[in-house]
Amino acid sequence: MENETSPIVNFAIFINFAANVFLLIAKLIVALTSSSLSVLASLVDSLLDFLSTVIIYAVARMIAHRDWRTQYQFPVGKARLEPLGVLIFSVIMIVSFTQVCLEAIQRLVEDVETHSIVTLSTQGIIILLSTVVVKFGCWLWCRSIKNSGVQALSQDAMNDVVFKYLSSQRYN
Repeated sequence: MENETSPIVNFAIFINFAANVFLLIAKLIVALTSSSLSVLASLVDSLLDFLSTVIIYAVARMIAHRDWRTQYQFPVGKARLEPLGVLIFSVIMIVSFTQVCLEAIQRLVEDVETHSIVTLSTQGIIILLSTVVVKFGCWLWCRSIKNSGVQALSQDAMNDVVFKYLSSQRYN
């Protein structure tokens, strides 16, 4: 198991951070030019991915930071902060999933007459499909690193690959 001070853990978190920033900016551009709620949901997911990466990074930094003045405040060490970070990360993902599920249920029970067909530009389709490629690369990179925070990022990347791929299929 890799510890939080390992350079490979920090590099994996940085790769996820950079990928999430790229996807967040790209999806923001598409969301501003489209009225698609699917794109908006994808933008919110990217924002949550970004926030989750920041949480995992902050926890890894807190664990790695050794301060002799706080050693009595954390008598068993700061290693227990890592499961707390993963728990916070998981709660954020569950809340976002629940919100998307509630929105989908609301759309299902709405009157069919109020629905309109939204067309997505080629640029939008490319950006949404690039999410699958980027997240798949993040998953390949992170799955081999034995650290619970990085493993949480890896599982999130694989979930994004599966759900983004399935949602992008309706535009093809």
